[in-house]
Amino acid sequence: MDIINKIREWFSRGEKNKLDDVILDDVSDIDPDILDFKENSDLNIPSYILVMLSRSGYYALLPENLDVDAHIGEYPPLENGFDEAKYGLRFDKEKIIYILGLLSSIPARNKDLIGDDDFVPINAEYLNRFMRDYRLYFDYLENTGVIECNKSYKSSTPNERGYSRSYKWSDKYIDAELEPYYYARAFDKKGNLKAIDSIIKNNRDGNNENQLRHCPYLSYWYEQKKLKIDINRAKLYAKNLKEKKVKQNIDQWDLNKNTGKRKNPSLQYNSFRYNLEALKIHDYKAMIDTNVHRLHSVLTNMQKDYRNFITYDGEPLVAVDIKNSQPYLACLLFNPEFWRENSNLPINLFNLPDNIKQSFLHKYPTRESLPIMLGNLLNNLPDGTFDEYKKVVASGEIYETIKEWVKNEKDIEISRGTAKTTMFQILFSSNANNPEDENYWLKQYYEEKFPSVMKVFKTIKRIYSDLKIERQYARLACLLQAIESEIILHRCCKRIWDEAPQQVPIFTIHDSIVTTIGQEGYVYAIMKEELEECIGVSPEMKFEYWNINNGDLDAEIIEKTLLSTE
Repeated sequence: MDIINKIREWFSRGEKNKLDDVILDDVSDIDPDILDFKENSDLNIPSYILVMLSRSGYYALLPENLDVDAHIGEYPPLENGFDEAKYGLRFDKEKIIYILGLLSSIPARNKDLIGDDDFVPINAEYLNRFMRDYRLYFDYLENTGVIECNKSYKSSTPNERGYSRSYKWSDKYIDAELEPYYYARAFDKKGNLKAIDSIIKNNRDGNNENQLRHCPYLSYWYEQKKLKIDINRAKLYAKNLKEKKVKQNIDQWDLNKNTGKRKNPSLQYNSFRYNLEALKIHDYKAMIDTNVHRLHSVLTNMQKDYRNFITYDGEPLVAVDIKNSQPYLACLLFNPEFWRENSNLPINLFNLPDNIKQSFLHKYPTRESLPIMLGNLLNNLPDGTFDEYKKVVASGEIYETIKEWVKNEKDIEISRGTAKTTMFQILFSSNANNPEDENYWLKQYYEEKFPSVMKVFKTIKRIYSDLKIERQYARLACLLQAIESEIILHRCCKRIWDEAPQQVPIFTIHDSIVTTIGQEGYVYAIMKEELEECIGVSPEMKFEYWNINNGDLDAEIIEKTLLSTE
């Protein structure tokens, strides 16, 4: 029996003391449940370091004017409130590095966490899983002037998403350029960066294997490690763009269509720098999540502008994108067959992943289940009820159409972005309405135009007080994203692989498939066929060519960038 199997056997029998004498140079094949138990120092390395490498990457970004060793020397932890006796654990510099790195890695992984200030929410419950003394490090960093804390937080409820305490760099470091700091375990004995796996082994909860590893039609192209970015131009463009936006009024900053908040340019820039470093070392961070089963990667994490600097094996890329995809995918929900247990539809509630299906199948002693309720609702509506909605989304112009209708019928000018943001609020937020919301009137307008559509959406998002489940309203968003994943990942991409294995490079950004120029016509045809078969409505799609001359980038900034890098 090899050493890895011995370790597994000792761990399963609770004989963790036998691990004391084990020395391993490579821990990549050890099970995450073995590595994750609290503060284990058995494998010649603390387990939290291994968690850092698996969940945060091989590096953290730190301000160039922060010398961690010098800071610790000037402010000895034991003299500045760090109580080693509280948890029986010694102060560790690597934990400081990890925590500080979260200020860029968290918004880099989730753009929705970028708000209009410099603060980044950090989930204490998550940290406590593998770093029980994390609070001491936050206190030390606050007390010694490295970070600041917004101590307000709120737990999630059935009606509302909660939020964690948030942190930002102190004034001394807030404007400093961030530079990568690589963890010691990222290097081999000769000082060379270890081979990096572009596919994450386990999901971020540490308990579930990344299902992407069982999907060669998706994982193969990441494993080739041929995605590259024009580092110098991309970095200079990003820095110039940040400086321009910082000088603007906040209402000119990018709008988050999911939250309706403006995005802080400095946080956007720091997030880009984190993802840029990942691309540089082929740390693509590719994984399929266990919530809505989307494929996430450095491509999905990266802001749209910077994808124009990316190539595959030296070849330019193009994305085949579904126009108004979420409203389009919702057309499937208006078919009573989607909600029937023995449905013969290619995609229906009962052949979606279990967690999606089960969110609709709670048993109620006094009322029908949601699938039955929705099936009855749809069967009682007149034929053609959803025809106008389907026609508009099939054109790919729902936001432009709403903009025109509002102007003609209400004599109010709105932007396409406002129409889109309001639709996303309808899809992703709870049914509770706030008349003080600036888009409240537009939500009411959507309801006037598409009353039956909105009734279906509200029924799916209904909150049941006797269900102790947070954010029940998220059923609709999760359902639509799971449908999208099933079609794009496991029908379109798998079919492309089956028909042309290892011939057509493909990557996904949720509702779009990215390929090399010359293959986009083939990918377009596959997507159109599969989507029409599954949704019952033909989609409108578009090509987005990734290059710095396509007009998507800020013209002034790209010209300045090109002049500086010639």
